[in-house]
Amino acid sequence: MLVRSKLKEADFSFIDIFDDHETFDTFSAWQLELVRQGYKSFRRGAPAVEITHQIGTLGMRLLQEIDTLLGSWRNNRRADEEINELITAVHSKAAILEYCTPETTGRLLHALIETEIEDRRHEEAVILVIRSIKSIRHYFEVMEHLEAVTPGATETEKAHRALTNEQRLFASLSDSGERAYLAWRRDLFEGSQ
Repeated sequence: MLVRSKLKEADFSFIDIFDDHETFDTFSAWQLELVRQGYKSFRRGAPAVEITHQIGTLGMRLLQEIDTLLGSWRNNRRADEEINELITAVHSKAAILEYCTPETTGRLLHALIETEIEDRRHEEAVILVIRSIKSIRHYFEVMEHLEAVTPGATETEKAHRALTNEQRLFASLSDSGERAYLAWRRDLFEGSQ
């Protein structure tokens, strides 16, 4: 926890710890699937040792299916059933979202807003993911990765993509969702000054 907080203070980029984009994509796809499936272990109220074992077992199984996960990661398609599972996962363990890479957070948001938000629970999941973003740099990286990213983009292209994605996210929210988003965004930007 201390190491993570020091890296966070230094505005550390997750990608700096990986040798290449392929490895980083693999890690991010694996992390996203752990978020999506791992919540089931936490729902049972099992002892911490059992939960750790279940998550570890799930993590190892997912690594064996990494080609499928990478295909899903790159394809970015979600069925309605998967969206409902994702909404449940976000609600069940919102605290783990803070530890996701910006790429994973962006993909979570993308999955949640690519289908029309039809109920309050769905929109609350979007807001929970947004609230897991704790720095301006993290925010812009999440907005940039709200869709699949082509490596090698210029800073101008990245900024344009982040702005376009932010507008897309905002447009997907109801009036109350917009208010919650704007209040959170204001606090993030004012808190960094």
